[in-house]
Amino acid sequence: MGRQTLYYTAEDRRVAKLEQARHYRSSPRYSDANRRRYEQRQQAHAARLTIGVRLPHISLSVPALLLERGANVLRASWSVYLAPTQPSTPPLMGLWTPPFIFVPVPPRDLAALPTGDNLWNSLSACLGTYQDTQITECAHARYDRWLTETEERIAAEIREELGARVASWCRLWLAVQRAPGADHVKQVALDWGAKIICLLLAEWECRMREGAKGYEATRKLGRLPWQAMGKAFRCLFDVEM
Repeated sequence: MGRQTLYYTAEDRRVAKLEQARHYRSSPRYSDANRRRYEQRQQAHAARLTIGVRLPHISLSVPALLLERGANVLRASWSVYLAPTQPSTPPLMGLWTPPFIFVPVPPRDLAALPTGDNLWNSLSACLGTYQDTQITECAHARYDRWLTETEERIAAEIREELGARVASWCRLWLAVQRAPGADHVKQVALDWGAKIICLLLAEWECRMREGAKGYEATRKLGRLPWQAMGKAFRCLFDVEM
């Protein structure tokens, strides 16, 4: 007797393959393989955070991908505070309250932002305005404090704040990698969280390197990191608009 034909047409073969795949996806073998792939992806994401710069003076490591993100020039919408509607509370996304854990912006506050159709009144730029305002206000207060504080006290302050900020940034970054879909507000929080960390780190290095007098002179010249940031995004605005 000849060999029995299992599938008579191409459609029979297609249906059989679909059924075979469906059966595999519902099997323990598929579940185990899927779990292993998920665990491998998470391990790969976590491993990326271990590559970075070690700061022995404050016992802190900063991931390279955070530093790369913090080097980007960000946008802030200068029309936000002129808009007829304002969020009920400034959408700071948790970036200014220790331990700096991400806080979602309520939908009603997002809806109140005067967003538009260009990069400089996008959601990112509108949210960025509030972060830029906080950066400037905190920088003025920090400058007055750092002029008279000892280097040891400044190092202790920066160790505590940067340690908390870096840890919270890494947790948010990992959460974004694990999420099934995109979350634009979290991406904005990652952008500005990285920027704040890089500005703080650079300003601390300036204070340690130049001393109080050099730090004061750098500010008068408009060359502290937060001052340079403002100049950079004004230049970007001139180019793009």
